[in-house]
Amino acid sequence: GNSTPDLTNASFDSNAQITLDGTNDYIDLGSYLTGIDTSVLSIELVFRSNIGTGGYMPLLGWMENEYPHGYICTGNFTGYWGNESISFYNEGPGTTGLSFAYTNGHAFLNDSNYHHVVFILQTGAYKIYVDGSEVAVNGGFRNGSMSTTMPSNLFGYGSTPSVAVGAGSSPAAYANARIPVVKIYNRVLTSGDVRNNFNFYKGRFGM
Repeated sequence: GNSTPDLTNASFDSNAQITLDGTNDYIDLGSYLTGIDTSVLSIELVFRSNIGTGGYMPLLGWMENEYPHGYICTGNFTGYWGNESISFYNEGPGTTGLSFAYTNGHAFLNDSNYHHVVFILQTGAYKIYVDGSEVAVNGGFRNGSMSTTMPSNLFGYGSTPSVAVGAGSSPAAYANARIPVVKIYNRVLTSGDVRNNFNFYKGRFGM
């Protein structure tokens, strides 16, 4: 039941980077990731935000229509933490929910520079790395409840799941960014793995 990824209105620049204009561009992966075991997961992103403010910008989203849904985004997600710079949010079926963030100011990663971010997702042991270094994580679901259990089928909610690069739920929000790297691993990247990957991309993108 997997579908073919669809480059919706997005374009590539001269360096073969995905360029998204913040209006209607995204990459629709459809149900391509449905069924993979996501109970242990690492998500790696390299991006350059062009929004220039502390506003909300989705980098990766997963949804069935609108709910349940989840996404990774920069900037001011819900105001829950007050100064989140990048966050993971997941509202699963029923009342399950998981969210956590690196809180270093809404505008921190929306500075028109390239950044490397890795999310480590496993039950009770969530981590975020920013530009090669592990950062402090603040956790707490926006409605006050939180599950510490990582879903086994994060990208396969419901009967019509969809995963999108550069779009939030529905999708109802779009990234104004360049996103040259999106990688999903079914294992935990070590701190050494993250550092090696960051050093590689640092040389390529001038971080």
